[in-house]
Amino acid sequence: MIGLVRYLSDYGVCPPFIIVSIEEVNPARDMFPFKPEYSRGTRPATAWYDKKEENELRVYRPGEKIGEADKYLSFIETELFPFIEKNYRTVPYKIFCGHSKGGLCVTHAFLLHTNMFNAYIALNPSLYWDDGLVMKAAEEKLAGLNLKHSFFYFDIGGNETPSTIGDAFTFAQTI
Repeated sequence: MIGLVRYLSDYGVCPPFIIVSIEEVNPARDMFPFKPEYSRGTRPATAWYDKKEENELRVYRPGEKIGEADKYLSFIETELFPFIEKNYRTVPYKIFCGHSKGGLCVTHAFLLHTNMFNAYIALNPSLYWDDGLVMKAAEEKLAGLNLKHSFFYFDIGGNETPSTIGDAFTFAQTI
């Protein structure tokens, strides 16, 4: 990402900008908007984080904190932004970009923290999370949002599962 930005800014395609990368310490806690209740239409969703499925790696440990994306976004807004603005020469334009679980967090931020960033880039977002609850929330939230000065971009890879591509198509129709 840094090389791409440097290349584009060297050729005048975009201005130079600061890239801030936050280490992924606990993605289940920081990237997911809430603890899941459903797993593809079934309740409860314990198989998502408490059990090891056959031929599947267990990503989450029992008792692990899950679904605190709003706390993560609050840290960015109340601690990280002021630190950067105090220590670096900045302009008031912020872009939030994330991939997979991070893309889900970006999508959540776009819907619920609409004025926090100017642009939201969700790359291959995990829209399946909690049986697509973020996609369902988009239907309700988008109608009431003032998006005049916001930019939202999302993409999905062509080699994804049919359900992932279907989720992306449904979400694209919604937005």
